[in-house]
Formats: sequence, structure tokens, C-alpha cells
Amino acid sequence: MEIIISNNANKPIYEQITSQIKAMIMSGELQPGESIPSMRALAKSIHVSVITVQKAYEDLQRDGFIDTAVGRGSFCGAEQGIISGGAAADRGGASAGGCGDR
Repeated sequence: MEIIISNNANKPIYEQITSQIKAMIMSGELQPGESIPSMRALAKSIHVSVITVQKAYEDLQRDGFIDTAVGRGSFCGAEQGIISGGAAADRGGASAGGCGDR
């Protein structure tokens, strides 16, 4: 998984990570159940703080794009749903999304 970060972008780094992972999921590059790098591994590979990656993963999990299990890691979510402008569109604002449902 290749994430490209720009320090000159108008977007915060965690949003750059979030949008790139969402794009990989929506394009089918990441499949349901496929593991994604641990927070520490991704932080090390793109030379950012673990806290920055944690924020991105929390946003992705909240929006239903990934599932995280303590001791197991993070995986592309298998949940079906509709994403509208990056916000959850159903379940009263709860998470919606997942892999391979676009």
C-alpha cells in the first residue's frame, strides 16, 4: 500500500492518509477483509507520528471503511453502505461504507 504525503498540501496529513485509503477501498484496490498496515508500520513508512495515523484510522473506522481488532490489526471493512461526500448517509449518522461495494 503506497501513501504519498505532501507537507505543502492545504489538507492535514491525517486527512491525506484517510482520503488515499478511502480511494483505494472505493477503487477496489483493497478488498474486504484485506489487512492494512499497522499504525506503527504505516507511520514509520511515511515518516509521520503514530498519533497522526491513529487519527486517520479512527476516522476510517468511524466511517465504516476499516475494522480494527485489538491484537489482530486493521482490515478493510466488509460492511455495505452508501457514502455521500465522506459522511455516513444512513443509520442516523452512524458508520456506513466498506470495501468492494462501490
